[in-house]
Amino acid sequence: MTAPNRRLAAILAADIADYSTHAAQDEARMLDELRLLRRDILAPSVEVHHGRIVKSMGDGWLIEFSSAAEAVGCGIDIQKKIGGRELIKLRMGIHVGDIVHEDDDIYGDGVNISARLQQIAQPGGIILSDSARRSIDGTFGAEFAPLGARTLKHIPSAIAIHGWRGGAPGEAPELHRKAWGDAETLIAALAATGDRDAFAELVRRRQSWLRNLMRRACGDAALADDLAQEAFLKAWRGIGQLKRPERFNGWLRKLAVNTWLGHLRRNDALKDASELDDLAQDVPEHASKPAVELAMDLDSALAQLPAMVRLAVVLAYHEGMSHGEIAEAAGMPLGTVKSHVRRGAARLRQLLADYAMHPEQTDER
Repeated sequence: MTAPNRRLAAILAADIADYSTHAAQDEARMLDELRLLRRDILAPSVEVHHGRIVKSMGDGWLIEFSSAAEAVGCGIDIQKKIGGRELIKLRMGIHVGDIVHEDDDIYGDGVNISARLQQIAQPGGIILSDSARRSIDGTFGAEFAPLGARTLKHIPSAIAIHGWRGGAPGEAPELHRKAWGDAETLIAALAATGDRDAFAELVRRRQSWLRNLMRRACGDAALADDLAQEAFLKAWRGIGQLKRPERFNGWLRKLAVNTWLGHLRRNDALKDASELDDLAQDVPEHASKPAVELAMDLDSALAQLPAMVRLAVVLAYHEGMSHGEIAEAAGMPLGTVKSHVRRGAARLRQLLADYAMHPEQTDER
């Protein structure tokens, strides 16, 4: 038995995502892939970066490095070499902290935190603790995006974490090829695993936008807050089914639209928009907003439109959505969307023109 030896080290924890599932489906093939990973990728990369594999657990590894730069360089090297392999996707966590070396094994916060970070990483991803991120500023710092503070299982204090942006398109795993450099995508990916802190961060980032969208749609600030809360609750319940984290914003917007439509149905407020006269010539699909150089509150004008017309106008002009995107989000025929946007824009122009001619009457209203 050797005496305990305490020191500062960078620890990389890695495991193969969904290993048991793949092994149950085709054990022979999975074992072949595992052998190739160890021989052709893992061992050579660890050696090049002066690391030491301290523990191998079949589908997982603990690797010790003398510096964070070596640990991160090794992790990125391995992930890029794995690339688009069908069965092998590694999750990695890296932390710099105290470890205790005893009898060819290691213990301590450096190990515990690395293992927890690995558990919240996406397949093909790398999560760094803040201590590891601060140690690589001059080397790989630009390749990681901040993901906020996280409370990790059995770790008493929340720690700031950072996610790998991925390599150049075509080199990195699928998630990062599609949206490398997008911190919000990484946060959404974490939230999809059931991470409450990650979802709370998404709410913090998107709540003002969502409330404003709902306020434009319904014209009632209190109701808008209630509907936004309802939409976020639906999002939390359904985010585990989100397959493309980079599409989170569009997915949330569609949930918001469905929430508003559900409110209208519950209150029997879906009205026929035919009451609007066809006053305007066709409006281009991505036309500019109607000019609002007057003091009139645009929300007051929007409130005078029928609910479905107002929704189409808000999505077209406030959200910049195309007619096809609106049709898909709201479940309306494309022709109906085009008609709603055209008629709604015409009605807004008319209201604003009336105000320009008789501002005192509008003020009295």
